[in-house]
Amino acid sequence: SINVAFNYGRLFVSVENVVYWSTGPDTPIGNGYDAFDPSNFAEFPSIVTRIVPLNIGAIIFTISDIYIIAGNGTTNNPFNPQPYETRIGLLNYNALTINGSIIYFMTTDQQIMELHVQAGMGEVGFNIADQFLQSPWSPSTAYLTWHVNGSNDQCLFVADGSTGWYRMAPTAPPEAGALTWSLKANIVGGCKAVQSVETTPGHIQLLVGPNGSGPILFRDYSTNTDNGETYPANFILGSMVLAHPGQLAGVEFITTECLRLTNALPV
Repeated sequence: SINVAFNYGRLFVSVENVVYWSTGPDTPIGNGYDAFDPSNFAEFPSIVTRIVPLNIGAIIFTISDIYIIAGNGTTNNPFNPQPYETRIGLLNYNALTINGSIIYFMTTDQQIMELHVQAGMGEVGFNIADQFLQSPWSPSTAYLTWHVNGSNDQCLFVADGSTGWYRMAPTAPPEAGALTWSLKANIVGGCKAVQSVETTPGHIQLLVGPNGSGPILFRDYSTNTDNGETYPANFILGSMVLAHPGQLAGVEFITTECLRLTNALPV
């Protein structure tokens, strides 16, 4: 059994296309977490790839569709499997991350989607959707993680499991609804697993696994190298619309705020 999740005092697991749940508080004697009644299961048309427990029920991701096991397992409100979103699947356990009640994931057909249990489904990766269709991007090797580290990072990292990642940050209030995608970070030497992990109590780091052998690295604002190796830095500023077709606009000045780093390479 894989895809272990905890919901309503029970363990949910999957075997191929079947989800099982333990008897939990219904167990008359012994450990309800590892007691599985043979009748506690739900069968789905395709392979289950992840189980996400939320207050509305257990969200079941398969390679073809999304389902929900609603209810709380009581006699008056038994577990009730039902379709949630059709023809939207998840191919890889690691290609999904959770931010509260918001689920971000890469679909089987390589879209970066946001599933909000109250607002519905949306494609947050639309602005750079063409990039995710190119090599080495694949829904079977991608890693997604939501990372919060103070004001520096409150964002989604979408890694290809090979060379690097894209970073997406929702625009802070009062500008609402916009999404900011950064240029791709190509890690020197490559990288595989990328996950936000609480490494010590209250201390969350973005851990970066090597693409092959090597140490596990972490995102560090105090250095400008990848495991001791320098890398080229660049940025694109825009698009800033100054005038629509048929209009004129004058630019009087442009102001930038810059800080010279003592260990920075000459431009």
